[in-house]
Parts: sequence; structure tokens; C-alpha cells
Amino acid sequence: MKSVITLRKRKQTETCRTLFATRSMLVLLVLIASTTLFALPTAPQHETLFTLSFVDAPLKDVLAEIEKDSDFSFVCKRGVNLNGKVTFTTQNERIENVLPQALKDMNLLFEINENQIIIYPKEPRAFREPPVVKGTVTDSYGEPVVSAVIQVKGTGNGTVTDTKGEFELPVEGSVTLVITYAEIRPVEIAVHPRQKLVVVLPVQ
Repeated sequence: MKSVITLRKRKQTETCRTLFATRSMLVLLVLIASTTLFALPTAPQHETLFTLSFVDAPLKDVLAEIEKDSDFSFVCKRGVNLNGKVTFTTQNERIENVLPQALKDMNLLFEINENQIIIYPKEPRAFREPPVVKGTVTDSYGEPVVSAVIQVKGTGNGTVTDTKGEFELPVEGSVTLVITYAEIRPVEIAVHPRQKLVVVLPVQ
């Protein structure tokens, strides 16, 4: 009987130790998680508030006023017109809200890096060439048809084939092309942008 009691006491002791170790581990994990949470980086908050009012003022005067009233400094990239005129009014606003108002009509962007502000021109939009339909017009014998008229049906948008019977025509969306040559009956073909055609006309 004595040995059974001793065995039970040992089991109870081991269980208590396991529970204590588990609780300690949980406490440690909570502490690590809390420390990690508080250590996460946060976006810098610029607490300086600006009350400004400018009417047809050079941009350089606006930037100089902001530098005078704060720790900010400006770097202007090539293409920034510092003599461009700006008109705006702000009342107790952070720099993040002031600059969009100051630069809104000047085609400029800005980037804040701690206390340094970089101002640079917007990238011009790349020229977008309209999609085209390309094709070749031949006769029944495979010979190129020169000067066949290719026209978008219902519009004045058209062209003619070159000495190789080839053509290229800008189109917007799916359209119907009308192809005419000499006395033959007009041929209509439904096409979509960037399509390549081979058109055979019943030319003798």
C-alpha cells in the first residue's frame, strides 16, 4: 500500500512539473509576441502643421517658406520649374497634405524620405500607337493587286495597297473592311485589330 501511495505522489509531482513548464512556455511566447508587436516599424509621422496662403507665387518661394518653418529640406530633380506660379491655401495641415495642393497644377510629384523631400516631374505618358490591320491583296493567280482601295465601312478611314499588294490600316476595335478594285464587285471582310489578312480578288 505504501508503494502505491508513493507512485501516485510521483505521478502528481511529474504532472505539476509538466503544467508549470507549459505555463512558463506560454508566458514566454506571449512576452516574445508582445515585444515583436511593439517593435514593428511604423510610418513616420510628420507632426509639423503648416498654415500657408499663396497667390501666383513662384514655387521656389513656397519651398523656401516650408524650409524656414520646419526641418524639411527640398531636392528638386531636373525638369522642375521653380519659377512656376502656384496658388493655394492650407490651414494647420501636415506636409503630406500641403504638397499635393502646392503641386497640383505643375505636373510634379514628390517623395518624402524622413526630413528630405524630393520633387520630380511626372513621367510623360508613352505614345500609344493605334492597333492596325495588315494584309495582302492578290488576284486569282497570286499576283499582287496594286492600288486596291481598303476602307473601314461607313468611315473615311482608308488606304490603298502598295506595289506588293500590301496594306496597313489603323482601326479602333472590330470593324468591316470594304475592298474595291477597278470594275470588280466590292468585297467586305469583318476584321479585328492586329489581324493579318490575305485577300484574293477575282481579277483576270
